[in-house]
Amino acid sequence: MGWRLEITLNIGKSPIIENLILKQHFLSIIFTIPFLTINLATFSFNFYPSKGFVGNTLTYFCGMFLAVVSIFGHFSKTLVLFLIPQFLNFFISLPQLFHIIPCPRHRLPIINYKTNKLMYSHNYTLINLILYLFGPLSEYHLVLILLTFQFLTCSFGLFLRYYI
Repeated sequence: MGWRLEITLNIGKSPIIENLILKQHFLSIIFTIPFLTINLATFSFNFYPSKGFVGNTLTYFCGMFLAVVSIFGHFSKTLVLFLIPQFLNFFISLPQLFHIIPCPRHRLPIINYKTNKLMYSHNYTLINLILYLFGPLSEYHLVLILLTFQFLTCSFGLFLRYYI
């Protein structure tokens, strides 16, 4: 699905926007622009239908990069606001993570091969919550909804940080 890359792209562009608004921390922009171009190239192969899979290595690298840039750029509070969907996913998952409800190894949605749509499975994740609320969706539409949600929460985080 490539949601990790989409998260990285949405969160990765935010330090650039923030630093263009404030005209501070030029070093963050210097680091972030090459990072985003690499992720855009990877994203073009990873969007639906995926042709390349990056695995956990890129995920760990992106997380480390965002943490380092936010610390050097002095916007770690802002980065926390950009991670609202990830925190929401964590809180939704808590009953399964603490084994209050049985937790399978893979908590992915169910694929209906007849309709080629993803269906809600009884696992507590943000992806399954979206499928529960919107019904069965194609992978393409699910990714668009998740991207929109991530974009809106990043925008909300910037608004909260600088206008309230």
